[in-house]
Amino acid sequence: MHKKQIYILLAVLGVFIAGIVVRQLQKPAELTVEEYTPLDLKFDTAAAASIGISKGASEPLKLAKTENGWRVENLWNARADAAKIDQFLEAINTAQGEMRAGDKDLLADFGLKEDEAFKIEVRDAAGAPLSAFFVGTRKAGFNGLFVRRADSDRVFFTQADFYSRMGIFEDPVSAAPQAEYWAALDLGFLDAGKVRRFEIKRYKKGKESIGASLVQENGKWRYAQPGQPAEPDDAKIQQYLDNFRSIRAQKIHDPRSKDFGFAKPEWRMTIGLESGEIILTAGPQNAEEKSFPLEISTEPVVFELAEYYFLMLDADNDKFFTPPPVPEAEKITP
Repeated sequence: MHKKQIYILLAVLGVFIAGIVVRQLQKPAELTVEEYTPLDLKFDTAAAASIGISKGASEPLKLAKTENGWRVENLWNARADAAKIDQFLEAINTAQGEMRAGDKDLLADFGLKEDEAFKIEVRDAAGAPLSAFFVGTRKAGFNGLFVRRADSDRVFFTQADFYSRMGIFEDPVSAAPQAEYWAALDLGFLDAGKVRRFEIKRYKKGKESIGASLVQENGKWRYAQPGQPAEPDDAKIQQYLDNFRSIRAQKIHDPRSKDFGFAKPEWRMTIGLESGEIILTAGPQNAEEKSFPLEISTEPVVFELAEYYFLMLDADNDKFFTPPPVPEAEKITP
């Protein structure tokens, strides 16, 4: 190639580059800002006192933080699963995304119109908004979705796990927020370290019998009924009380929905704490479901407990007997 041709090509290339630079310099400032605006939903999660989740014109699902922890207002004020709420708030606070559109006329393409999208509102104790945004009903690939702030038409693509954190596991177009997803089904209300006594009673054909009955004095457990063949094992008692947190109900019920038989119970457990007491009452077994309805004096709902978990609660004194020492002759020496 001759030098003249090379100079011509360089000149053409220079003109082309200059045109690009001029075009960028002439771009409106507001458009440049929009194209590179990142998604920002950040807020102080510790200040969150209420969460509202709605879809279209539906009644919002309401979660409220009280002195007794989070509650699901739409579900008989049931205790909420604090771990799920923490994970949801963290997902909002750490969400990252890129802008995809800024035209109100395009919101329907992302399922982000107000009458179809999921709306999330997080407020503080005074009712002031901390974060408010919409989650679109149109998916973007396997784990992507679209969101926009409640005060903006800018659409952002994000891979934040909002669907599953809200309990949406079906097609978002037809799915709706479910209060049951947020309910705490475990018996984690019990602080084992504050238990000072407990007693189990059973009622069969009008007759009362006593199961396990223990009292803690000066940090040491003893049986409330004298004449037991062995001393109680503190480690076994601690494990029993700790197991309350691993016991989960199948579902919860409105206590006013039907007669669960608590007026004539089959089983009752009284737990004495450092201050006050908690009473657990079980009605007759549901033979078809093989479950027991369980009323807890500190909870506003009825728990439906599988037979397996109910038997974990039921106990006699011998469950906590200290094992007898191994005779010297039977000990295994290395």
